[in-house]
Amino acid sequence: MDAIEPALERFEAQLATTSCELLPSSFDPGSPTLRAYPRQVGWAWTSLEAALRRFKAEGVMMRLPLSMQLELPLFRACRAAGSFIFQSDLGNIPLAKAALEGAAIDLVITTAHDAGALALYLRENGAREPRAWVVVRDISEHPAPLPLLSEVHEEIHLFPGMCVFATCTEAPERAVFHLSEEFLTDERDDSFRISSKSGSHLVPFSGLTIPLTVQKENPCRCGRDSFLVS
Repeated sequence: MDAIEPALERFEAQLATTSCELLPSSFDPGSPTLRAYPRQVGWAWTSLEAALRRFKAEGVMMRLPLSMQLELPLFRACRAAGSFIFQSDLGNIPLAKAALEGAAIDLVITTAHDAGALALYLRENGAREPRAWVVVRDISEHPAPLPLLSEVHEEIHLFPGMCVFATCTEAPERAVFHLSEEFLTDERDDSFRISSKSGSHLVPFSGLTIPLTVQKENPCRCGRDSFLVS
């Protein structure tokens, strides 16, 4: 992260004259280093759209914290996949249960912590989990197994909306991740670094060390490189 913050600080002088969409540069809204991260206008959350299409999601319950500011890219992904959105109140799990039981909502997008809490509440109150989950993780969060019974698509984000790793949507039976097509890899000195591809980001960066253990696996049957992330 230290490799990106100076570039974001320099870019702030251009924000007033740059056509872009802004996202927070941290999952923690109280972070003293929080800055605006610019993305191209109309950018597509392609990994989420692919997951919605694979699950054939009719209705999507949004339970990501509003501080992530992902409502607009979520709307675009759902519109492209033909799914409607229900905005759920994070503090009202009984309402989420009622919505899951009373509406055609078959997928929930949320954080790992909230997914576990919601799934536990549903089981303890005699309700079924949604047919599928999309779980967005902070890259600083250890990707521990999720206590979920339904299918899960997981994404690991550097910032909210900057997906670095996502589970395969074509071969979901393998618990492996693919690197986002927005990045290039640089593996050396037992560390895993990423750089933004040319033209993929308004604020390019290179040589960013991933704070996770990343192990390359055999290629996925979808043809892309696969990684175990822990």
